[in-house]
Amino acid sequence: MRFLQTQRSEILLLCETKTVAAQMNKVHKKLNYDHYFSVNRIGMSGSLALLWNSGYDLQISSYSKRHIGAIIKQENG
Repeated sequence: MRFLQTQRSEILLLCETKTVAAQMNKVHKKLNYDHYFSVNRIGMSGSLALLWNSGYDLQISSYSKRHIGAIIKQENG
């Protein structure tokens, strides 16, 4: 987690997080991201999360247990 806190990205996709939505809410706050969307794990495998900061108009267009599709526009840009 320390690496993610020091190597900052405005938009971050996490794969195989093995978390549920309630846990991801804590993770996105700890990593200091403004928004997140997560796909819950199935059993003990999988889970995806997309985290992003304000300044981007990000709309989830589709998702499944294997992907998150998003339309991303930079605000004021």
